[in-house]
Amino acid sequence: MENKSIEDVKDSFCHKFSLKTDASREFEIKPLQKEHLELVIDLTCKVFAEREPLGVFLGATAESWRPSIRGVAERSIEENMGVICVESKTGNIAVIVMCYDVYNEQLKPVYPASEDLPQQQIDEVLLKVEEGDFIEVNKPFDAIELFTLVSIDGYQGLGLAKETVNWLIHSHPIVTKVKAVGSAVTNPATKAIMEKAGAKTVKTINLLEYKNNAGEAVFSGITEAIETKLKISDYKEVAYCVYVRK
Repeated sequence: MENKSIEDVKDSFCHKFSLKTDASREFEIKPLQKEHLELVIDLTCKVFAEREPLGVFLGATAESWRPSIRGVAERSIEENMGVICVESKTGNIAVIVMCYDVYNEQLKPVYPASEDLPQQQIDEVLLKVEEGDFIEVNKPFDAIELFTLVSIDGYQGLGLAKETVNWLIHSHPIVTKVKAVGSAVTNPATKAIMEKAGAKTVKTINLLEYKNNAGEAVFSGITEAIETKLKISDYKEVAYCVYVRK
């Protein structure tokens, strides 16, 4: 079966806003399009390699992230569910959000199974945190997965990721037709942003107690390592957040 396509965005959107702390700094939330593909992949892989906690702990590199990020980016563009937040004056990308339709993913996987060991371990624990009857998926638009939320260096701490996710969930011309938005989150900051946008945390996995399918405690020592490497205190869990549209 072919994956069912999502309708095109008939009118290209552009949500403009200014920083609350500095009205002279203006930003725009725009569709993620093919012209952005390679840059977005490069930026996302770099941020994931440097700041995604599970990958940092396991030694995942930008190149090991590339196959999954490319798959998600391409599907996100194909289904018109990705957005970028761009600084108006410079044209620099500040935030990247990539999503895909869950029903279509079941028909045609977004990215191939990884041969890279750190990626295999990450995929395994994320699949487990997603397990559960949180969302009923029978057709397109029942649910999307928010796979990637990235704040680019130099644009962190400005509230741009929060603004982008909130706009995506509540104002995006396609996403607002979707019944539910789910996200397996590995970073406490992302979890907080999802919850502020109205999502509920429906499941967590304690990484200190977690064992993979081979019975290995692959994340033993992650709390101390992530505090040292990323300055995130008491890091010990991944979570699944779900926004259900009323």
